[in-house]
Amino acid sequence: MLNSSPDLTLFECLTESLEFPHESWKQWWHKTGPILAKLMSSSNYNAEWQYKYLEFYATVVVPFLGPYPQVVRSTITRSGLPVEFSVNYQQYGKQPIVRIAFEPIGGAPDTEAVAYDRDIAKEFLSTLSKLDLKGFDPRLWDLVSRNIHIDATERAMLQENKIDGTYVRTQTLFGFDLIGGGDMSVKAYAFPGLKCKASGQSSQTLLANTIKGLQKQVDCSEAFSMVNSYLQETDSYNPYSFFSWDCIEASKSRLKIYMCSASMTRAKLEETWSLGSRLNGPSMEKGLKYLLQLFDCIQIKDKELEIKIEHDDRSDTSKVTPLMWNYEMRNNDPLPVAKIYLPVHGENDLRIVIGVARFMKEIGMVDLGKTYLDTVQSYFSGSCQKANSPCLNDGRQLVQRSYIASMEKRIKWLEALVKESCPNVDLDEVSRDNIVPDKDPILLEDHAETSILSPREELAPNEEQGSEQRQPQYQSGPGIPPRPLSLMESRQAHEIGLVSLSPGGDPRYIGPSSGYFFANLVFSNAGQHQKRRKATNDSTGSLSGEYVALAAEILHAPASLPPRREIAVELSSKYFETIHVVYPFLHQPSHMSYLDQIYSSEDTSATVAFQVYMILAIAATDLSRRSKIRLPAEGYYTTAMQYFRNMTPDGTLCLASLIDLGLQRDVRNAPSLKISLLEHEMRTRVFWVVYTFDRTIGTMMGRPVGIRDEACDLRLPMDISDHDLVNHDAQERTERTPGQPPSHISFGIHLFKAARLNSEVKYVMHSISREPPAYAYPPIRDIFSWQRDILERLQIWKSEIPHIGSSNTSAILCEIKYHEMMILVLRPSPAIPEPSEDSSILCFRHAMELLEKFRELYKHDALQYSRLVVHSIFLGTLVVLHSIWKLPDISTNLKVDELSKNITTALNILSSIGEYWLEAQRARDCIDEISSVTMRRLLKTRGSEGPIATSRLRSRTRATNVSQQGPNLTSHVPLGQGAVHQQPEHFDFDANSAGFGDFNTGVSEAALECSDSLQLFGDSAFEETFGLTGVPDFDGLMWEFFNIS
Repeated sequence: MLNSSPDLTLFECLTESLEFPHESWKQWWHKTGPILAKLMSSSNYNAEWQYKYLEFYATVVVPFLGPYPQVVRSTITRSGLPVEFSVNYQQYGKQPIVRIAFEPIGGAPDTEAVAYDRDIAKEFLSTLSKLDLKGFDPRLWDLVSRNIHIDATERAMLQENKIDGTYVRTQTLFGFDLIGGGDMSVKAYAFPGLKCKASGQSSQTLLANTIKGLQKQVDCSEAFSMVNSYLQETDSYNPYSFFSWDCIEASKSRLKIYMCSASMTRAKLEETWSLGSRLNGPSMEKGLKYLLQLFDCIQIKDKELEIKIEHDDRSDTSKVTPLMWNYEMRNNDPLPVAKIYLPVHGENDLRIVIGVARFMKEIGMVDLGKTYLDTVQSYFSGSCQKANSPCLNDGRQLVQRSYIASMEKRIKWLEALVKESCPNVDLDEVSRDNIVPDKDPILLEDHAETSILSPREELAPNEEQGSEQRQPQYQSGPGIPPRPLSLMESRQAHEIGLVSLSPGGDPRYIGPSSGYFFANLVFSNAGQHQKRRKATNDSTGSLSGEYVALAAEILHAPASLPPRREIAVELSSKYFETIHVVYPFLHQPSHMSYLDQIYSSEDTSATVAFQVYMILAIAATDLSRRSKIRLPAEGYYTTAMQYFRNMTPDGTLCLASLIDLGLQRDVRNAPSLKISLLEHEMRTRVFWVVYTFDRTIGTMMGRPVGIRDEACDLRLPMDISDHDLVNHDAQERTERTPGQPPSHISFGIHLFKAARLNSEVKYVMHSISREPPAYAYPPIRDIFSWQRDILERLQIWKSEIPHIGSSNTSAILCEIKYHEMMILVLRPSPAIPEPSEDSSILCFRHAMELLEKFRELYKHDALQYSRLVVHSIFLGTLVVLHSIWKLPDISTNLKVDELSKNITTALNILSSIGEYWLEAQRARDCIDEISSVTMRRLLKTRGSEGPIATSRLRSRTRATNVSQQGPNLTSHVPLGQGAVHQQPEHFDFDANSAGFGDFNTGVSEAALECSDSLQLFGDSAFEETFGLTGVPDFDGLMWEFFNIS
């Protein structure tokens, strides 16, 4: 029964109910139990599970850990401790599994007998057998022990001759996977090292005899023959090889042989993974890809290791661990499975942890990757806080002593320079303000990069000066006033969208009113992933915690205004030339007046300062990428957000505030309200930008619209420039007169019109309920007639796109929107789940055109990176690839060079954006794999007309049935002049940066031989190969990528 005291932890509650007959058991419990409890808590084990497993550990395992302090050092850890905890993280959201590994030592006073005695292990097995563990079966123990463990005669010989047995004196280990619900799986490990010494036999002979002796229970002779051949060929057997098995029903048990090597190289990894090329196939190749990906992330140097087979002595930290691996063999399975353990002992812990976190994110375990660093840090906090000292890891400081010594020498040298240049400065007098207080090495809200993995002081001595004559190192323009307490308290009303759904739980988003607070939450971790990811990409492999911390300080440092106003004006103008064209919710002349104000006056409102710095940040971000020149975009952003905290959030541009402010209404209809032309037009523009965002994101993420069309006046802005808005003589006009050149707002208005069409498509085609209420849109009696009508209106919309010159970026953006809308109407939807073949072909053509337009922007370096771009390219490419698999006419008549150019463009753009957003990398990897298989299929089918003809016949039959639903759309809506009719260009597959030359991606030869046997959705072969989870359509796949990621 759990103690109900709210002040006690689960570990403390259980401790109160335990009675330890020996002091050693009590000491082991208090030294190791809290770590196990912490691991289970961080792995989301519920309280009931934690209690059961802690009780098992305290009552079953602890009594076998031996005397405390230790008298026998175990082989299980480099420190000699007889117990080790670990966590096995799993993909696809599965529950992490906490593991316990330990050597049963017992409490006998005779240390030699303890070290050599296998009877203690048998006693422990007997204890387990009494627990009635689910599935537990110890019967293989005697068969294994007979071949691998020393007998009484050999033990006496070792003791008599005082043979040390070197580092490996351990004979038996046990492992427990805490699989949940109080259940566990038990594994046993047997070490033949002492047997080799006592009998003179090699480890190869002992292990071979052991597996042969188990053949009746677990027949893995064919798999072992392959393993044994490779191990003998590479001379991999050594005295440190060992054997393990599952303590379950023999026929279900896995047998494993463990090996080690001092060769820590990519070549060795590839060789051991494939047993010297004996293993091949899709799963092997996919596993090798993951292995090398992890190897690159954690940045272990590719070299031959100098291994010292001995325990750490807590003063020499140069010892490293060898590369280890095992081959798993199952009953009647001819193929073994390799598992590799990368050696991280002696490496920089921070670099390893950051690398593992990055790897988790790259393979889809994004949530775990985001929290992994904090989780690891939390394991080391307790003892270090109590000791009020920097954290050490097993006696090894993570900041190298050589580094500390070099810093001390440098400080002395700098002091000498100060004395020489400024003899009047008294270096012995330290200002009180210059003394940096001791700070918690982990729980620092404003310094997220600080951790026990990188011990350092929070502020350098020159970052906060005590003297009044000295200024802060970073000056952020006008003084940022402190926030009044009343304002902070009033903000609670704006945080209602984030509430804790359980006691002590993290706040969860439950409504749109928390947009303001989300900004603070996002900023609190802004750039963390990018800094860590860049840290792990250090080409020298020597990036340490100090440099990561330095990068964090630099990226978070506020930036001041450019020294000259002209530079700020030019930088701001870049924003109005690019972003403002698509999202015209600001007024350029007003913004320029804000610039004048902030340069000429120290008394500037927080709202003005925030807008100025944020515009500089956005413009600098875009310009830095295009010009490849480093501009202080992060610094401007940091400064802007400091001002943002001092703003009143009543005017934030979230949908709820839009409604509260009545921006959806045309206030000129109310004669009593007299507002200026500028104010009225800005209200209208702001509404349309928010409306467009809402429709775009609602369509993209599959969420309902935030405000219905019938609740809005939907009056378009005037088609006049920002400068003319302040001209009192300006005549209102909503359309340009013939021959009049378009202004920047012309493109915005045209995109707003597209948003209305988008809204209609969202209502009609993508509503889950097919029975709309009477007060909504009129019911659509003929969905195909409506589809033809919306396609024609989109064609008209395209023909009315404003044009300025031959290569206008804004016009290309409008054309991209056109193709996105056509794809939205033509692809499968709840209204038309099975489009006709003609409709699908037209959808394919628009997807190809979409990619071509993106290629045009990318080629001229005019593409603005955003999540919307990632989504559009990803969806467009999937439509193309899906069409090739589904429609034989397309795969037969498609020009491969055009497809290759478009796919390559998509991969290049996603790779470029992937430098900033991980989700773009995941989208790129998905497209890369599917496109590789697609290109391989095209090459195979182009070489055999028979299967193609058969496939076309079968597909045409299906298409005929489907086409009865609706009309031939291609006859009604021509695609345009540029539709897939470009001149073919030579394309070298082997030189293609997209990687199309490597087609071994996991789809079987037999499946590829039948050209219509695979589809992108609903095909188990594809879903298994590419990690799909049974998503039925594009919307499902897009939701999975952009929500779960």
